[in-house]
Amino acid sequence: MKSEAERNVWQIAHPAIVVLHLATQLLFAFLWELHPLFLCGQLVLIAVWAKQEGAFAQLRPFFAMTLLFGFAYLCLNTLVLHEGRTYLWKGPILPYLGRLDATVEELSYSLCGVIRLVILLLVSQLFQRLVDHDRFFFLFAEAAPRFVTTALLSIRLVPFLQHEYRRIRETAKLRGLEPQRANGLGQVRYSWLLLRPLLHSALEGAWLTAETLYARGFGSGKRSSYQRMALRPREKTGVLLLLLPFAFALYAKGLGVGQFAFFPLFSWPDPLGDLFGLGCFLLLSIVPIIWFRRGEEM
Repeated sequence: MKSEAERNVWQIAHPAIVVLHLATQLLFAFLWELHPLFLCGQLVLIAVWAKQEGAFAQLRPFFAMTLLFGFAYLCLNTLVLHEGRTYLWKGPILPYLGRLDATVEELSYSLCGVIRLVILLLVSQLFQRLVDHDRFFFLFAEAAPRFVTTALLSIRLVPFLQHEYRRIRETAKLRGLEPQRANGLGQVRYSWLLLRPLLHSALEGAWLTAETLYARGFGSGKRSSYQRMALRPREKTGVLLLLLPFAFALYAKGLGVGQFAFFPLFSWPDPLGDLFGLGCFLLLSIVPIIWFRRGEEM
């Protein structure tokens, strides 16, 4: 587990509260359906939040993959859909798929889907950054002890293999075993040769972990006591503040805020009302985050 100096203000708090914050943002991403204004506003909110928490550094390896998948989704969804009337391109007619075409409405609809995908990626990265996984899974230790043990070991598996692979590769380089001028196939063969010591190291680590768990009594039955984390008064107030944007979103939906139709033509009944509703929604969403951060930093 991380030391107090390495953990941010969110990891010190009750993990259920942090997960509730992130789950609320996920719910909002689907509550407004594919309204472009509300999706863009929520994307800006989560992006600023992730920037403040320093989550962009870990996001860079996944950004290229997200752009590639988003571009593929944008093209395929636009070609497969047969809605919209503002044509940009009319293609051939294929069996089972019909006519391949691209309209402004289909392209906009697919683009909103990509924005939602980016929101999900940012929320998942915030989960990795803000949630203390050990403390979060310990909440279920009494109800499902074997699941918690398996989950925690699985979370540590990929970082452990990455660390061992870098260590083995550095050792091979110091011993002069790394090829200096190898082509792509040579690099693949060299990496394949490193898998054997990596496998042996992983098996040895798994054996040591199993011995440690056995020595500490894991699997012999339920524990006599479990550590329980109580909610502090400020965290309870933060939960109440977190209910404000959710209640406002349901109330606004009941009044007709957030209505937007892509097909067959664009239809936006009340843009000014949606803009005002977005401002209120973002303001109410920022309040619990600021309240929580300032309370933990004090």
